[in-house]
Amino acid sequence: MLYRAPEILLGEAVYGCGVDVWSTGCMFAEMATGDLLFCGDSEIDQLYQIFRMKGTPTEETWPGVAKLPNYSPTSFPSWHSNRLCSQEKIVRALDARGLDLLPALLYDPPSRINTQQALLQPYFADLDKRSLPAVGEEYVDLPIGKIPPDFAELFNGLINIDESGLEGEDEEWMKEGEETSDKTLRMVPSTMLLGSSTYQVSAARDRFAKEKSKKSETEKP
Repeated sequence: MLYRAPEILLGEAVYGCGVDVWSTGCMFAEMATGDLLFCGDSEIDQLYQIFRMKGTPTEETWPGVAKLPNYSPTSFPSWHSNRLCSQEKIVRALDARGLDLLPALLYDPPSRINTQQALLQPYFADLDKRSLPAVGEEYVDLPIGKIPPDFAELFNGLINIDESGLEGEDEEWMKEGEETSDKTLRMVPSTMLLGSSTYQVSAARDRFAKEKSKKSETEKP
């Protein structure tokens, strides 16, 4: 509960990646200061602590919050200021780049950054990304249909593979995510490269199998 995102505490049923980003932000602050960022003794108290520090959300600051089942504009006091990065222990523990990263991880869902954007923050500029585990290595040698759509979209966006030879149901996600890939997958950490090469191998194998099958059909008497 101590690392749970406010949208989940307010009754959001969909557990998206942003929920984990929030938890990461809480742990980042805890690692920097040595203290829990929010330490409520119940779910409602946890929300009180979050809103007291960051401000009570409204439809203007968090579009869609009023639709969450546990939200009511009269349920919480109207805290307006965001005091997250003005706390003395946080100011002492983080440099300017850390003070930019922390609130970006702990914004309300519409403005919260994703993990790719987090790794591109100046805070990680000195990090040797080659030392990080490669993304996608667990999908080496898997056929396209077995690669999770999110990873397949990511890998395809990285290598800009020609999709003209890939036909059928397995490419539906590529058409749906075409615009997203073009806009958000231009800048990625180098650790994604192994994953993208994995997809390239799978795509090539899939194309070869289809061409072989097609050739066999044409050679039948």
